[in-house]
Amino acid sequence: MAVIGLGTEGLVAGLPAAAAAAAPSGRVGSATGLTNAMKAIGGGIASSIFALCLASTGTLRLEGGSLGGYHAVWTICALSGLAAAAVLLGTTKTSRQLVSSESGDPTRLPVGSRHHGS
Repeated sequence: MAVIGLGTEGLVAGLPAAAAAAAPSGRVGSATGLTNAMKAIGGGIASSIFALCLASTGTLRLEGGSLGGYHAVWTICALSGLAAAAVLLGTTKTSRQLVSSESGDPTRLPVGSRHHGS
């Protein structure tokens, strides 16, 4: 449980910082706000799914239930973690390619730094 707690805390603390680091300078607030909003929505959805798993397998009975609900919850966690890691790896590669292709073009300026006038 300590390993899970430390890993979760590292992820929760690191996501807004990663979003801020990856965002253009004029959109840092939007990136971190969107990250926090999605984290809250995802937490609500995950809690609902976990409650359904536990209730549907009889795990929440007062006289004692099976471990089937907990196994389902941990399986869902493991699979969604692997899927998130795959998406993150793909997104990171795409972001790096975009940044490297944009940095070589002198006509492209960062958002908010365009000079208006002659």
